[in-house]
Amino acid sequence: MMKIELKWEKSNRWEKFKLEPRCHSYFMGDYINYSNERIKYFFDEIPIQKNSDYKGYLDALLIDDGGMGWKRSISWVEKGIEMIEKVLKNVSNEEGWGGKGFLAEIKKEGVLIYFITDDSYFDIISLKCFYKAMVSWRKFLDTEPNENTIMEIECEEE
Repeated sequence: MMKIELKWEKSNRWEKFKLEPRCHSYFMGDYINYSNERIKYFFDEIPIQKNSDYKGYLDALLIDDGGMGWKRSISWVEKGIEMIEKVLKNVSNEEGWGGKGFLAEIKKEGVLIYFITDDSYFDIISLKCFYKAMVSWRKFLDTEPNENTIMEIECEEE
């Protein structure tokens, strides 16, 4: 099972104390076994991963707005949702979506999220959880920035 928390947090970047959307995700259960069962769908040769635990790259992928700012990334998030729906509806076998630092390889068997410059660091999550996270993220971006606004999502892995 995955737990995902979406909330507004004070920035520690350029504009200090400005509220920005954040994601925190957690994999509950045996992630190493889960990812080992699905890794074959993404790699011809099984890579040696430097850290086999869940690293929370979903968090980084969702906030990776390419420097545009979260308000201007909404259409990009909507495009990602459209890509996921293509795979869910069997219109496409595979789609790719991401920002400047992280990418998602979207397949029926799961979603590989990895760092652009080093694919030996990755997470694999279910397509349904990724879809639920993306739709929730899109809804969350419509909320008024407020530290008390928190959206919690749970989804079962297949």
